[in-house]
Amino acid sequence: MRGCRPFSDNEILRVMDRFKGRHALRDRAFFVLGLKTGLRCRELLGLRIGDVWRGRVLDRVEVPRRVTKGKRAGFSLPLHPAARVALGCYINERCSTLPSHAPLFWSAKRTKNGVRALDRSGAWRRLKKAFRDAGVEGNTGTHSLRKTFCNKVYRALRNDLVATQAAMHHRSISSTIAYLSFDAAQVERAILAA
Repeated sequence: MRGCRPFSDNEILRVMDRFKGRHALRDRAFFVLGLKTGLRCRELLGLRIGDVWRGRVLDRVEVPRRVTKGKRAGFSLPLHPAARVALGCYINERCSTLPSHAPLFWSAKRTKNGVRALDRSGAWRRLKKAFRDAGVEGNTGTHSLRKTFCNKVYRALRNDLVATQAAMHHRSISSTIAYLSFDAAQVERAILAA
């Protein structure tokens, strides 16, 4: 997380257009779901098809305890319409024949028993390629999705740190503060206006 930065709206649009190839739908769904839920990479990669799909994309994503940080408790999140669309396209096209217990984001590598989950390094490589192709520079990675979500929720909640902490599922408010990025020009304008 350290040093990873959030994306601007313009960068998000540019990256969305850069997913290409056989796994474009998967990679786009991963990107959008990360941006719209704020789930950690490990939580995204630990999801199974049944956590978001039962004949259609669910209204909420069920994040099971087995994939959460510290494995303390699972939780449920509402699915943003953009995430529902991206998941629907991906699952209808690429996952329709897989059982509900199969990994949601599966790797091209197979096991004897079928599909296996995409791993963190594979997700990171796919996203970094899209970032590079979109001309997005700076320290970015899978955690940039979570940081972007945190910043957007914080603004949508009118800078309410406690509510943002709840949305991020952080135990400590200091963790939430570490995720927030502040516009230096905005800070300077506030200082001059005070």
